[in-house]
Amino acid sequence: MEAKFSNMLEPDWRFDVDIIKNSHQAMLLDRAKSVHSVHQEVSSTDGISAAFDDITYQKGAVILAMLENSLGEKEFQSFVQELLVTQAFGSITSDNFTKSLQLRKNGSAIAKIFPSYIENSGLPMVRITKQNSTVQLSQSLCQMDGFENEFLDQKIWYIPVCMSSLDNQNQDCQILSSHSKLLENSLLATAPSVTVDDVPRYYVFNVDRHDWLNILDAVPKMPKARALAVAISYDIAFLQDQVSLKDYLSGIEQIASHPDWEVAGFPIERLDFILSGTPPSSPFFESIRNKAVKIYHIKLTAIGLKKSFAGKNIHSSLLEIERADLVDLFVANNLDSNVENHLADLGEKISQSGNVPLDDNDLVPHDVVEAALMAAAKRDGERFLHQTLTKLGHSSDAYEREIWLRAIAASTAPSAGIEIERLLLSDILRNQEVPVLLFARAAIPEFRDQIWDVVDRHPKALLARLDGDFDITLIQIADGFVTEPQARRVKKTIAPLLGQLRGGAIQLKQTLEHIRSHEFFLRRLTKQFAG
Repeated sequence: MEAKFSNMLEPDWRFDVDIIKNSHQAMLLDRAKSVHSVHQEVSSTDGISAAFDDITYQKGAVILAMLENSLGEKEFQSFVQELLVTQAFGSITSDNFTKSLQLRKNGSAIAKIFPSYIENSGLPMVRITKQNSTVQLSQSLCQMDGFENEFLDQKIWYIPVCMSSLDNQNQDCQILSSHSKLLENSLLATAPSVTVDDVPRYYVFNVDRHDWLNILDAVPKMPKARALAVAISYDIAFLQDQVSLKDYLSGIEQIASHPDWEVAGFPIERLDFILSGTPPSSPFFESIRNKAVKIYHIKLTAIGLKKSFAGKNIHSSLLEIERADLVDLFVANNLDSNVENHLADLGEKISQSGNVPLDDNDLVPHDVVEAALMAAAKRDGERFLHQTLTKLGHSSDAYEREIWLRAIAASTAPSAGIEIERLLLSDILRNQEVPVLLFARAAIPEFRDQIWDVVDRHPKALLARLDGDFDITLIQIADGFVTEPQARRVKKTIAPLLGQLRGGAIQLKQTLEHIRSHEFFLRRLTKQFAG
């Protein structure tokens, strides 16, 4: 609702796209074997903790948006208002929600969408196949790598599928309520390629390779919402082994050419994950690294990474850049030494200035400050580490302290591991800052095992400091792990503590599934590259 009202007030800000963008994380989570449905029985404290996640919030939001789009905005608004009146001073259950929806215009068919989505866990994929004068729609369950033979239940969703030709001359909306549906004499059958409309949806689509190539060629000129929907489906089709590594790397060049950054920068997360989870010795590491440079270096140059150090004070220094996460990709994986050196120079200047510039100065964006200090921490070793440790000790501002902690976490100085372990157990660090330092250090691939060593040595001390957040902290650190030996380490550490962790058993199970999936995914890419 927040995005909806914001979009009404400021339509140029395109808050309506947020619901499409935010659905991606829920979709990734929904591919897990142990994921819960939106509607679930909560019978324990573990269940309470596990219920408040992207499945409940992001998936739930998209389901309601799909219903609104299917019913029509005014009709849906009238339905909600009537429901609030009829259920006043009571609870709105999924049953009375569905029964009330059935009474609306065209509601009997649309009402079936809601229970199929809230009762079924998982993410549906809709395949669109054209042949002669027909279009065939089929649905299947998306599955994580390594679990393909373990999803035994065949789920069916009532999926509102809205398709259009790339030139928007022909459209067709259908409810797919079975494994497959054949549309005969469809005008879309003769269109060069078919894609989905730019409306909120909780499914991904897949097409033949030829159609993907046509769709991706059209992405740079697509409206933002449709281009983002294509980028999300293409990403998950890649994860599902429906798109090869070679085709994926070629296709994201078109996505990166879109004029809106939220579309153009979408593949960065996937490239960053592959690079951070792949040893530099891997046969395809250099290939993907070079692809990232090729795609985004032009964009980085076009945006303009400019520095002007006219005076000695940080406020006379200006780093102009639109996309800090693009800088983060280049810095994190050492993709461009010039960018990294410019940032390290700025980080050194920030460190010497005695204070961290805030966003509201409109000088240096928060994320760029962080990237600059991290670059300086990587480049300048022991001297910068001890400089930032001193800054942390003298600072009382929560924002500044978090920035210094992230710089400390990025340090490559030989003594950094010892200093970080000391900090985690000392009174210098506030309890709420412990997860910040743990996350930041674990986010750097070469330090993940090192930080887990610290967890292994001091589980009780960290448990005491983190209190109820200990389980979430450990799970989020472990989520970046990508090998079976790392999964065994996670299980060995957390299993003895499950009795003291709120929601720990469910979180641990999902984390181990993610690690297994990461390993199978990267192993599959290695085979594809070798082939």
